[in-house]
Amino acid sequence: MRASKHWFLQRVSAAASLLGSVFAILFVKQHLFQSTDVLKKNLSQPMVAFFLICTFVTFLYHARLGLQVIITDYLNGKTQRIFLSLIDGISLLSVFAIIYSLVKIMVTTS
Repeated sequence: MRASKHWFLQRVSAAASLLGSVFAILFVKQHLFQSTDVLKKNLSQPMVAFFLICTFVTFLYHARLGLQVIITDYLNGKTQRIFLSLIDGISLLSVFAIIYSLVKIMVTTS
């Protein structure tokens, strides 16, 4: 990936993470002292789940971009490829875990 494209994607993902952070903070603040039943009910709403998934995917993507820069700056060769693959795998597993968890909450509370 070209450096200018990488730089641009970091800025876009940072802006999206900022918006997602506002949503996540407001969501947590709203449900801070509520029962778990109320929390599950609200998490089972499709729009809330969609925004939370987008927020966490954006967080993970931004973290992946940052770690990719660090790894390509300080590692090279086979070690670099191993760590980049490891980061990609962990990011992908995390996204699947987040989606699975929210879908499971949606299915069990319906």
